[in-house]
Amino acid sequence: MKPDLESAIIAATAALLGVVISQIFSFLHKASERRHEQRILLRQKFEEMTFLFLKSLHWPNELAKCTKLFEMQELAVSQDAQAAVVLCQLYFPEIVGVLERYVLALQAYYDTEVGSCGEGDLTSERTAFSASSESLNAEMFAAKNEVMKCIKKSAARYADAR
Repeated sequence: MKPDLESAIIAATAALLGVVISQIFSFLHKASERRHEQRILLRQKFEEMTFLFLKSLHWPNELAKCTKLFEMQELAVSQDAQAAVVLCQLYFPEIVGVLERYVLALQAYYDTEVGSCGEGDLTSERTAFSASSESLNAEMFAAKNEVMKCIKKSAARYADAR
């Protein structure tokens, strides 16, 4: 082969190789950025889910402050706990079961509270806690503690993304 042709082939090969290497590094960089952005999103959603769960802890107190049956009916579901379940269904399937048990315990607590009331003014008609109410209260706190343990266990996985 002629030296000019060899030089042209070497130059063209080097240029093509440079483009290929550049594209590989660009692809790796973009993949790394996507993984990082995904980790940041998961951290943000984990924080949001945790804050919603913590806000739901105030729901029984709000329920206890109700003085009319219609006020209790407006609080029939802890919206914060339900929103936390939805976030878990979308992003954290390992926590869904534990959080759903917590929501079911809240619902059982609500059903017992409403069942202990008459139709009118709740302050005068509410009956004293029965043994089953105390049991439901204990069940609700046990479910809350189980969720807290699960959140602590999962937090390390999502905490370092910045």
